[in-house]
Amino acid sequence: MSDQAQLARSRDRALVIDDVDLVYDNGFKALSKASLEVGTDERHALLGPNGAGKTTLFRSICGEIKVTGGSIEVLGEPATGVLPAQLVRRGVGRSFQIGRVFETFTTGENLELAHEASETWPGGTRARRLRPSDEAKSVAHQVAVDFGLANGYDRPASALSHGEKKILELAMAVIQQPRLLLLDEPMAGMSREETERAIEVLRVVGTGRAVLFTEHNMDAVFALADRVTVLARGSVIASGTPDEIRNDPNVREAYLGKRSGAGDFGHA
Repeated sequence: MSDQAQLARSRDRALVIDDVDLVYDNGFKALSKASLEVGTDERHALLGPNGAGKTTLFRSICGEIKVTGGSIEVLGEPATGVLPAQLVRRGVGRSFQIGRVFETFTTGENLELAHEASETWPGGTRARRLRPSDEAKSVAHQVAVDFGLANGYDRPASALSHGEKKILELAMAVIQQPRLLLLDEPMAGMSREETERAIEVLRVVGTGRAVLFTEHNMDAVFALADRVTVLARGSVIASGTPDEIRNDPNVREAYLGKRSGAGDFGHA
């Protein structure tokens, strides 16, 4: 690929993973020639059965695990060997399988802290403050309204339901205005009502930024994703539109353990 073509590709892609390998010291190959690309304005789902390597790939993207082969490019720059905090400063946001919020802080304080953190990274334009700025309070309140968290704004996060905590964590990531958002099972453990609410939130959140997410709820995946990549045993076995993935026999075999017809895949 020419330098000009490579530059054009980088500008159009928020994330480029190219032939990534990850082999542990005991010889176990967690990732094998894994490749995927996420556009700058795309909701991209990463699927696979348990043990497929999804979380491992997420951790590799975020710099928590060092890959043993291939390359990862985040927001137009190499990410291999880059620390997680540096990727956050670059414009990467993330949520986890188990929601990580400050339980003793109120919903509003969690959001204010997340906003202030985005303004006070080393090299930022503001000094660290003991109290949130008026701007942080204003932005935090508006985000709470946008994410349906206003009723619990002054309640400790420990009083929120599991689903509300997950949405709060998502709001804390979004308030920092990331250009690439990585979501590891954002709807895990949610009730049907909470899942429906989260889908609507993610439709809005995913507009104008890149989103890569893992999820076991297939209805949510096919409702949200522009494109889908499927991992099995650390390797990509399929990538395409939701309809292409839904009807791919290799994907069905990976999930169901046998070849099957259209059936009810994606509606469980």
